[in-house]
Amino acid sequence: MLVKRVQFILIALLGLIISGCEQVRLDDRLCPIGKTPSRTTILLLDTSDPLSVKHLAELQRLLKELQVKKEGSQASHFYVDQGELLVVYELTENLEKMEPVLEVCNPGNNPDDWDWKDDLTKGKQIAIRDWRKFENKIEMLFEKLADGEEKQSSPILEQLGVILPRYVPSKLASSSEGSKRSHLILFSDLLQHSKELSHYGQYPTAKQILTTPGLRSVAVDFTGIDFSIFRLERAQSGRWQTVEHYYWWTELVQEFGGKVLWQDSI
Repeated sequence: MLVKRVQFILIALLGLIISGCEQVRLDDRLCPIGKTPSRTTILLLDTSDPLSVKHLAELQRLLKELQVKKEGSQASHFYVDQGELLVVYELTENLEKMEPVLEVCNPGNNPDDWDWKDDLTKGKQIAIRDWRKFENKIEMLFEKLADGEEKQSSPILEQLGVILPRYVPSKLASSSEGSKRSHLILFSDLLQHSKELSHYGQYPTAKQILTTPGLRSVAVDFTGIDFSIFRLERAQSGRWQTVEHYYWWTELVQEFGGKVLWQDSI
């Protein structure tokens, strides 16, 4: 009886090893080749002014949460899971030449967190190599964005209008069973400033955007998108960064069909 039990265990272990031998092939972004990422997280960073020490500390914490599933017993809703895509853009004035600063998938759980079964069925050295690439790409991003460059305009809504169609599934795909909602993280002073709409002065309510002539270019479809909003407080902008301005963005996301998961001022 004992011999049969040992044989059964050995056969089961062999089956696990064989099933895990075929590694998933990854492209240059560390995304599975031939598969659409199961979810996309888009981070739009506003470096139109230098980030303060407090802003940099919060950005560093956020970038860490994108990589770490849990901090203690607390699960992070910022975490980019295995096979999911992280896309990072800087706020820009030139929408025609806008390109992502970073596109990278989580290639798999951190090998340091593997259990014994993972060690048996996965190629650990390859996984460690891919995970280090994932970490390094995000760390290099922080170093690159630490210094801001002053800009004359901040077309936040216009830029979202260009970015989202590139990555967010259609309404039909978003409503299909098992699909994951895209996650958009705004890390900005949120002071929209373009020819069509500026927060430096009087501006329409979020609800009025959809009915005001001439504002079609800033009316973005947020259907199927979860939002996390970090407003970067800046001393020189205190006149405009009011409580009403803070909640204007909450209302705007809802009016355009999205859902706010997280909102804070830094």
